[in-house]
Amino acid sequence: MMKIGIALIPNQEMIASIIQLQQKVADCCILHPQLGTDINLPHITLLQGRFAESVDLIEVVSDTHQYFLEGNYSLEVRLQGIKYVPLGWYFLQPHNNPLFADTHQFVFERLKDCMVVTDEDKQKDISRSTLLEQSNYLNYGYRFIGQAFEPHITLGRTVNNLPCNHEEQLRLIFESSKQDYQGTIQRITVYKMGINGSHAETLYEMNK
Repeated sequence: MMKIGIALIPNQEMIASIIQLQQKVADCCILHPQLGTDINLPHITLLQGRFAESVDLIEVVSDTHQYFLEGNYSLEVRLQGIKYVPLGWYFLQPHNNPLFADTHQFVFERLKDCMVVTDEDKQKDISRSTLLEQSNYLNYGYRFIGQAFEPHITLGRTVNNLPCNHEEQLRLIFESSKQDYQGTIQRITVYKMGINGSHAETLYEMNK
């Protein structure tokens, strides 16, 4: 049973800017996996995990698309900062847009009873996570659920799973071209998860 995610995808120009940012910071902090326009696509995850085979994820995406259209949400994305998250993660943080949390909750409510956690999943070291994140992971296989949901675009993870030795330089690189990291949500995807939860392969997508 493969691990699958549901994500919001920004426009191509914003994707290109984020890929370039990862390349720019490589001199001071190498992050994995390497982002791309097809494999390892920059994205905002709404939910990820293993789901019962009976679930129609295409229908869920279609309903999610209709949900945020009916809610008349802004599709704007503006990245306002970069955040370190143990172990070794660097997240790009979008400005506060109700679209992200509300749509996450909508998807979770639709799928929570169909999420499967295997014995292999339970072997993962989650000791550095908060108690709520640990509970989410043990129950659903994903830690960022409900009050623990944290909309972000993953810039990457360090090789040794430790903070970057040149973190201030990394942040300065981000700030130097911060104006480039803005755009709009263009697609919702169902994706096959790769290394470090990456958007390894698009299985289905729906345009805005």
